[in-house]
Amino acid sequence: MSTTRRLAYLDALKIVSIYFVVIIHVVGFKLGTFTASLDWFSSHFVSMMARFAVPAFIMCSGAVLLSRTTESLTDVKRFYGKYLTSYAGYLFLGLVIAKGLAIYLNIPTPLLKGIVYDYYDGFGSGMWFFFMLIGLVLVAPILQQLAKNRSMEKLFVMLWVFFSIMNPLFSNILGLYKSYIDNMLYGSYFVGYFVLGHLLATTTRRFNTRALVICAASGLVLATLSGFALSMHTGSLSEFFYYSNNPFIMVYTASLFLLFKNLHFGDTSTNMLKHIASTTGYIYIFHTAVMSIVPIGYSTNLLKLVFIRTPGIVIISMAIAFAYILLHRGVKRIMTAHPGLAPDAIFQAFSSRMPHTMHSMTVKFRRFLFSDGA
Repeated sequence: MSTTRRLAYLDALKIVSIYFVVIIHVVGFKLGTFTASLDWFSSHFVSMMARFAVPAFIMCSGAVLLSRTTESLTDVKRFYGKYLTSYAGYLFLGLVIAKGLAIYLNIPTPLLKGIVYDYYDGFGSGMWFFFMLIGLVLVAPILQQLAKNRSMEKLFVMLWVFFSIMNPLFSNILGLYKSYIDNMLYGSYFVGYFVLGHLLATTTRRFNTRALVICAASGLVLATLSGFALSMHTGSLSEFFYYSNNPFIMVYTASLFLLFKNLHFGDTSTNMLKHIASTTGYIYIFHTAVMSIVPIGYSTNLLKLVFIRTPGIVIISMAIAFAYILLHRGVKRIMTAHPGLAPDAIFQAFSSRMPHTMHSMTVKFRRFLFSDGA
């Protein structure tokens, strides 16, 4: 399996993106009631400005993961072992924090819902992101084969753009048939950004920086005005153009990705850039709890929300993330020094005490899953 160097512009884009993810959540309460006022429009513009953040994260993941090469089932096993374990760890931590926050704030949650948590509602709602990433990791070995053929990769992206635009156009605007945009979040929706990230990251063509700025600004302005016009038409907040499967956000996000690629961050990440970027996943997990507990900068004033509350939440969440990473490394050192405490050793000790038949079935099942044979 090939290795890929850590590109500085991808780390820089992830750092900027997490800031704007927090902005989306910080200013969200100002958009709930549509008023057609300057204050509402300003909040709407800021929120729309931040809508590149999540698809940009997916593009960064695609740029890295689809550059890997899995030639055999052994490679696939190692790939899954590395990335599924990582994203599952993020997901589990996020669900635990969501449940803990619900308990702290005395929000009753049934036991089963508290364990798995309903990620469409409550503090666990943001965890859909890691469920989606796990799905992308599962199909990544297949998409890696697609990415080897440049023409097929371009065809895939073109089909994704076409159907991402046409489906909501026919269903939500023209009303020709019923379709829920939410259902696309876990289907073709983000897979396209995943592949697009690899396609743009590996292209040797350099795009004109001024043209990219114009494209990004045009996408942002058109998305903002379209969202405002649709909300005016319905008399209430319309989130249609907040979703990333519309052409304006696609152009906006892709242009920003290429702009970061054009900017000179160096060939590979510096230690500082790499360390900060490594906290972005944890910031995503911790910021909801910080928002709910820490009142810093809370205001109805948009400028205070963007320039005081948001950086305050990001800095506190980053500090917690660094502390968690250090704690995690400390635990790993202890497990390395005492191998008997490692999870694999505990599993082996447990399985060896199973009845002989169950132990044999477990071994055969693991061989079936991870064998390179037909």
